[in-house]
Amino acid sequence: MPPPTNYKALERTLGSLNYVSRFVDDSSRVLTPLNRLRKDSQPGQPVSWTSEHQQAFDNFKLKVKEAVSLAFPDPSKKWELHTDASATGFGGVLYQQQSEEKWEIVSFFAGSFSETQQRWSTYEQELYAILACLTSSHLSPLFKLHHNLTIRSDHRNLMYLMGKRDLNNKLMRWSLILSDYKFSILHIAGRDNQVADQLSRVEAQAGETLSWSERIMKAQAAHERERYLGQGWLLERP
Repeated sequence: MPPPTNYKALERTLGSLNYVSRFVDDSSRVLTPLNRLRKDSQPGQPVSWTSEHQQAFDNFKLKVKEAVSLAFPDPSKKWELHTDASATGFGGVLYQQQSEEKWEIVSFFAGSFSETQQRWSTYEQELYAILACLTSSHLSPLFKLHHNLTIRSDHRNLMYLMGKRDLNNKLMRWSLILSDYKFSILHIAGRDNQVADQLSRVEAQAGETLSWSERIMKAQAAHERERYLGQGWLLERP
């Protein structure tokens, strides 16, 4: 997650940080310099990012890495996959319901769009985000087995995809692939989809899956092996 360079990016970054702040002790104190910066900044203008803001930013990211461990995937529990796409890439977060009021993160997903993909319609980019998250990770076999999966997207039209008959060839192919998975699609307001949104905007070389995301997935595979052996393991993200 790069530091923001303008007011809009600062708003988006703080939205993501505040979303995961529930995992971080004393988060309000750590984020005080960044919240003060937002108050002092103006829409449409660059932000005055100083060493104080960078230190608060780095400290918070470190605390998140230390605090957030990924849950072991359990297909018998309810899953929610939150996805989003930006002009340059896609992102996703898989949540698992642990109790009536508690959800835990199982996996992060992220990738960037090639030049051709960047010219797709928003509809196609948002649908591809779902397709990529479901099919491109080690969790894909579990997604196929899961019967209580909800996908949340901030693009309302995706809710009506499966019932459409007049799809172009590309969307028809994607629809056939998605028909192998059992899920429902619900709308989520953009303000409530901050983590997936931020993941979709992380810079990378066009057409390249983010290297840190690949490392996350490899670490998660090791995590699962350890759990199957009955050993506790805390994911360390770079």
